[in-house]
Amino acid sequence: MKTLLLLLTLSVGVVQLFAGDSHSDNLLKNVILRLDRINDYTADILIKIDVDFLKIGDTKASVYFKKPDKFKMEARGFAMIPKASFSFSPLNFLQQDFLSVYIKEDTLDAIETDVIKLIPVREDSKIILATLWIDKVHSVVLKTEANTKDKGSFRIRYRYGTHIQYGLPDTAVVFFDISKSRMSHFPMGSKKLNKGAKGSVEIIYTNYKINKGLDDSVFEEESEEETG
Repeated sequence: MKTLLLLLTLSVGVVQLFAGDSHSDNLLKNVILRLDRINDYTADILIKIDVDFLKIGDTKASVYFKKPDKFKMEARGFAMIPKASFSFSPLNFLQQDFLSVYIKEDTLDAIETDVIKLIPVREDSKIILATLWIDKVHSVVLKTEANTKDKGSFRIRYRYGTHIQYGLPDTAVVFFDISKSRMSHFPMGSKKLNKGAKGSVEIIYTNYKINKGLDDSVFEEESEEETG
């Protein structure tokens, strides 16, 4: 199940990019090559939700990923947030066919970036238009802005540290338009959403363990629960 966050299991398979711009194609391929170094990983995460109508304290959880698309999150007392919400890879925008167009150079927090736009080729794509800011030196996505057909618009800001060589962020902050998103999984009671209401979710990643040979059995319980 994909939610308003459209994020971030790190699914890093081969992606077909039908580009209108060879420079933007090369930038995207470099991003994919970095992420493709990951076969599996585990990490501890701290989740911070900032939504006006929702009062939830910070929550700790663990996440597990195995190539190409196995993902699991373990968190006690946090069932109201779909676990697939925390799939925060930029490659979620590259799992379809896109035309890519180079836009400009830009600077984010003193980091030089290349800005490209992705335009879906398929009519059934959930994304209308996406914009990526790519670090010129490290070939990682620093920022994403996207407009969707059924979840409004959202913006993701990634910050990296010691695991930048794998394209794995230390933090990912998602800013979204609540009034246009599917929020049925949140307990709102009788409260009404104001037009243009905003929210954010910050995820802080620690204790990464990368390419340690994660066994498929880690994901079996999750699969049984989802199909049961």
